[in-house]
Amino acid sequence: MNVPSTTHSASGSNEIPSWIKNNAGWWAEGKIDDNSFIQGIQFLVKEGLINP
Repeated sequence: MNVPSTTHSASGSNEIPSWIKNNAGWWAEGKIDDNSFIQGIQFLVKEGLINP
């Protein structure tokens, strides 16, 4: 799986949004595709919630 480079910005919140948690579960169950899941991961990186 190739995750494209994403720039980081500070968001001020360290909480993982519930929609990301839902996406992870749906991805694990095969309900959403890899690209949709990657977009969620890129959001977390962009918001500074995880480091690449």
